[in-house]
Amino acid sequence: WIESEDAFSVHVNDVPKRVCSLMLDMVTADQIVTVNDVLFESADICDAETNLMIFYLSKNQGTIDQTCIPACSDGETCCGGVCKQIETPCGSDGCLDCGSKYCTNSNTCCDNPNATKCGSNDCCEGNCCNGTCCPSGQVCGSDGNCACQNEMVLNPDTGLCECPEDKPYYFENEDMCCQSGYTPVDGVCQKIDCRGGPTNYNCYINDDQCGYNCDVLGRNCQYGICYADECLNDEIFTLAPETSYNCQYACSRNQDDGICYTYNRSEGYKCFSNNNMCMLMNPDLTQLMGICNSKICSNILSSSDFFYWGDRNIQCGACDFGDNLICYPTDNYTKWTCLKNGFQCGKDCSDPLNCGNCFKQDCFNNMIYNPQTKYCEDSETGVYCSTEKDAYFQSCYQKDGQRCERLTYNGIRQNGSCTPIDCPEGFEYGPVTQEYFGCIQKNVEKKIECYYDKAYAPTQCYYDGKLCGRRCDYDGKNCGEVYLPQCALAGHCPQTGYDMSDGCTCDGDTTSVDGINYCCPTGHTYVNGACNMN
Repeated sequence: WIESEDAFSVHVNDVPKRVCSLMLDMVTADQIVTVNDVLFESADICDAETNLMIFYLSKNQGTIDQTCIPACSDGETCCGGVCKQIETPCGSDGCLDCGSKYCTNSNTCCDNPNATKCGSNDCCEGNCCNGTCCPSGQVCGSDGNCACQNEMVLNPDTGLCECPEDKPYYFENEDMCCQSGYTPVDGVCQKIDCRGGPTNYNCYINDDQCGYNCDVLGRNCQYGICYADECLNDEIFTLAPETSYNCQYACSRNQDDGICYTYNRSEGYKCFSNNNMCMLMNPDLTQLMGICNSKICSNILSSSDFFYWGDRNIQCGACDFGDNLICYPTDNYTKWTCLKNGFQCGKDCSDPLNCGNCFKQDCFNNMIYNPQTKYCEDSETGVYCSTEKDAYFQSCYQKDGQRCERLTYNGIRQNGSCTPIDCPEGFEYGPVTQEYFGCIQKNVEKKIECYYDKAYAPTQCYYDGKLCGRRCDYDGKNCGEVYLPQCALAGHCPQTGYDMSDGCTCDGDTTSVDGINYCCPTGHTYVNGACNMN
């Protein structure tokens, strides 16, 4: 059979199964053979009592490339191994490139669907202005000639449109030029205002925070995005639902079941449906945890319910299968994590209804679930923990009802301690200002109180009920972050715009406002309630 001007095929009918299999054993790796119109690659595909075998050869009886198997029907062209109908005829022959080009009104094949006839030439790339084909990106100006758009200027050396020197940053998604420190929002270049320092800044657009822990220009943020040019071509720079660090700007994209936002390119995406976070995705857009489509739950168990599990910052769509068992999918929907009575009981399960210890375990840390109180309880110590199925954190209490610590859903201690601590001299174990148990200074009216905090280990400390320092020892010393002098070196002020009226010494620069001196880092001035770089 003739396949094309360069190839033919040999058809062998009624080949017995055993003979067919033996013939496949003799096929070399670069030969193209089908059995009953199925392409042979490695496995034995001779599955009928008698089989049709087709051997494809070049006109020189050698191997062939880019061949469509089976052969294309009349009117189709084999394009890279796929049969295609050329839909853009051009003149008498058409654009013979497998239909990927477009035809001008003078029968020239171009890649651009807007290609036009322009004087004696054909414009494949740009617009036609006064009989001249303009370079790509240019438009017809007020005089009818080729001109740059969006305040861009022509570079005579390259012939390209570029942003002017006073607005050097080009934002492709917005088709705008903005000066340094500005980004386009709704068609207007908006100033990015960064506050703090001396090395780490929180940045804002119109007083909405866009970045946390950024450089002084609002770039390289630990979290959040302040510039539209950090978004990909198929993403939109926009105000987004408030999540971690209060950042409210992100790059968004539409997915099948919700709108997904990235606040940090390496972190991935957070997806929302009905303004509720329902799914996390990796940077490559594969599902990490959660679901946005409630039908996934009912497809597993018709009586199940769909709801949003977690907290404001880490929330995902999950299935409630009853009896205090909830599960959510992970790893591109191939695995499940399940929780019973608020605590993780199984992970990486292929079947959420048969997962880990979920049908054996009542609570975490050998506690026993009390269906009357709906708490997990420790009969020896009297400590009991909440079991809210929709909470990412679970609170635990002493037997007298005072909250003593907070756990994550997998039982990891997050804040406080229900187990007594060996406190430093002059301190005793008890409930601190925030109701988490820790170490409290004894025999003083205004106390230093510190409790364990996983995010700011080892502790977070308070003085007279006000945040004093983080990453401190249990006696409020050696703090990594200082907010009050009581957690700083003796007599020294925190460099956070601190009011120095108590007489502490500033090791940075001071600013006097209305007779009050404020302490800031060196090179900073206290303006509008914060330290800003000069």
